[in-house]
Order: sequence, then structure tokens, then C-alpha cells
Amino acid sequence: MEGVSRTQVRIKRMRSGQFGRVQTTEHRSSWKLTEFPWWGGVGPVAWHQVTFAVRRNGKLLFGLVCLGLVTGLVLKVLPWFRPGTIHPNFREWSMPIAMVASTYLGFLLTLSQPIGMAMTPRTLSWFRMLPCRPIAIVVGMLAGQLVMLFTIRFAFAIVAAFITTRGWGECVAVFFAGLGLDLAYGSAINLVTAATVLRAMPSGTPDVLQGGRAMLYMFVLAMAMGPSFVAAAAAAGTAAVLTEMDRQVIAIAVGAALIACQPVIWWATAVFFRDRELFQAD
Repeated sequence: MEGVSRTQVRIKRMRSGQFGRVQTTEHRSSWKLTEFPWWGGVGPVAWHQVTFAVRRNGKLLFGLVCLGLVTGLVLKVLPWFRPGTIHPNFREWSMPIAMVASTYLGFLLTLSQPIGMAMTPRTLSWFRMLPCRPIAIVVGMLAGQLVMLFTIRFAFAIVAAFITTRGWGECVAVFFAGLGLDLAYGSAINLVTAATVLRAMPSGTPDVLQGGRAMLYMFVLAMAMGPSFVAAAAAAGTAAVLTEMDRQVIAIAVGAALIACQPVIWWATAVFFRDRELFQAD
């Protein structure tokens, strides 16, 4: 947009007979993030991703948290004036409902973002030249996606925390399972984009096959999340049998299983990122 604006100004000056050079001003963001430690190469990459994500979506994320806080306060005060407005079943299942809704919104907002391994191949080629191991780059690349996903989930969890009738232990366990799902989702996106030329939103000139490539990307992404879902299902089934359907223990087991299997995904992503030549997604 700035380039188009400068071109318009230049054309306007040329029409008025002024052919001198256009004076431009440089715009810099006033937001600054404290540098992270080295952490084996993870820190600088994570700092870059968090800075990029916050500068690109910071107002949206802050607005979601504020909206969640206001909505939660309204729903907390509303029953005092109009009892029975919120159905008891909705209050009981408010935290799982909030986690499902935040998962869907996070999926929509992060799928098309050029964050992590979904950045342009030229940018990824620059990351390959960093003096650190590929797996450190892969882990650091998760930071931007996780900031967005965790913030969205936290905004919905605030609303559920105000109206839930379940214990805090169960709510925290369900929230923990949601964080594990976010980690698995971000890792799957990085795996697909590092192993293939597919992107959720292909760049370049639109063509009749662009929609088909997007659908193929969704299919491959679902396959990449398959191992995480299998591990979560096995952990949930085992916890359900051992604890006689204790929902708190089941949620903790699901979150732990999702987190535990991610190092294998990161290793595979690092291998593809190191060995595979990167091509344009379009």
C-alpha cells in the first residue's frame, strides 16, 4: 500500500511538472519486544516470530481479550437481574464449548497467516542460513502461531470461567487440553509446509486449480495431525477406563499425550526443512 501511495504521489508531481525525487519518510513500529535468550538458537527465531505475529495481529488479539472480559462480566451479572437466562447445561459445559469455539476461530485466523514454516520460501531460505540446528529453527517457528492460538483460547476461557458451574480443577484441565491441541495444530502446519509446496492460501496469480490446492492442503494437514489424534484418543481411553470416566483426568491425559508426541513431529519437520529444496507454493 505504501508503494502504491508513493507511485500515486510521483504521478501527481509529474503531471504538475515536478520531476524531482519524492521525499519519503520511514515508518517504524513503536512496539518493541525484549530479546529472548539464545536457547540453542530457539530464542532469536521465536523472538522474530512473536514480534511479527504481534505487530501484524496485536490489535485484534488485544481486542479479543477485552471482548472476552466484557462478555464474561455481562454474563456473570445478567442472572442477578434475569434468573434463568443462561441454561444450566450451558453453564456446566461452558468451558468445553469455549474450547471448541476458540479452536475453530484460531483455525480460521492462523491458517492463512504467513507465520512459521508457512512463510514465503525466500524467507525460509534465509532462516536455513542461521548458525543453529534445524530443529531449533523449527521449534522457534512455533512461537508466532502459539501466541495467536493461546491468546484466542484465553479470551474464550475468560468467558467460560465467569459462568461455569464446574470446579476450577476441571476447567484448568480442559484448558490444558486445548493448549496441547494448539501445539499439535501449529506443529502440523509447520510439518506440511516444510515437507510439501502446499500452502493454505497459495500466492501468485489466481487460477482454476487454486481452490483444489487449498483443499489438498486441508487433507494433508488432517493427515499430519493424525498421529497426535491417535495418541490423544489412546490416552483418553486409558484414563477413562482407569478412573471410571473422571473428566478432569481425561482432559489432563489428552493434553499430556498431545504434547508428548510433538518432539517426533518437530524432528520430522527439521529433517524435511534441512534436506528438501524449497519451491514456490504457487
